[in-house]
Amino acid sequence: MIHTFAPINPARPRFENGSLRADQFKDGYFGSSRALDESRHVYLQGNRLAERFHSNYQFTVGELGFGTGVNFLLTCQLWREIRGSSGRLDYLAVEKHPISSDQLGEIHRLWPELRSDSARLLHVYPTLTPGCHRIVFEAGSITLTLLWGDATEQL
Repeated sequence: MIHTFAPINPARPRFENGSLRADQFKDGYFGSSRALDESRHVYLQGNRLAERFHSNYQFTVGELGFGTGVNFLLTCQLWREIRGSSGRLDYLAVEKHPISSDQLGEIHRLWPELRSDSARLLHVYPTLTPGCHRIVFEAGSITLTLLWGDATEQL
């Protein structure tokens, strides 16, 4: 049996008063110019990733909604700070409405401290076609799996 996925309806975010919003979905990505601090506090610290990375040689992160990719980029930074090149990080994200690589590049310019990691991601960022897209970084120590499409169809 052949299964066809619904075509991707990409997000088209825009800035409004310091917030990044996707009006077509009545949703926001982050609410202030302090997006990295918010992500570190809510995502990294909220999930105790530093503590968990110290005690695990191999670790898998699953995220519903890749959004701007900032959680992935910060997770990679933290992983390298703690594990160096030892160990393996697998990061899986499902995104129904991915952001185009051009828009993602514009958004990432807000965060010069992520420039290097952002450039690596954008260099291999997949086309907005439904399905599984696997990207390997750091000579295999970090793997990003992006599932473009509805989570109920992708998982």
